[in-house]
Amino acid sequence: MRGCRAPGASAISERILDLSPPGLPAPIRLDFFGDTLESIRAFDPETQRTTGQLRSLDLMPMSEVQLTTETIRRFRQNYIQSFGAATRDDRLYETVSEGRRYAGLEHWMPLFYDHLDTVRQADHGRSSRHRLRPAAGCGAGSRD
Repeated sequence: MRGCRAPGASAISERILDLSPPGLPAPIRLDFFGDTLESIRAFDPETQRTTGQLRSLDLMPMSEVQLTTETIRRFRQNYIQSFGAATRDDRLYETVSEGRRYAGLEHWMPLFYDHLDTVRQADHGRSSRHRLRPAAGCGAGSRD
């Protein structure tokens, strides 16, 4: 199984599920016996060798906004700077403060992060053109 390199990627075999959750330094291997999880291990995607054991793993849904202690703290601080103190009926502020997802949360990304990169910045300026192609079975054509 060599398909688990990028964040969000996964690969599965008979009793092993490999995941590459965003925010973790290495992919994770979940080893099952039937429906029982036997081990959680970090591994090197090149060698497939175990690099560490984990006691537990919290998996979050893929999103541009990761709700961590730090991003929640930053959101609260930036929200108050931008809009003043939150009121008692402010569902966005309350929901995020509790570490829960709020519909349309990505709209508020600048409040969670100090800096946001564009696609071109993330590519380190190597390309002035990006070709996007749908995955097989997702439609036809390409965009330049």
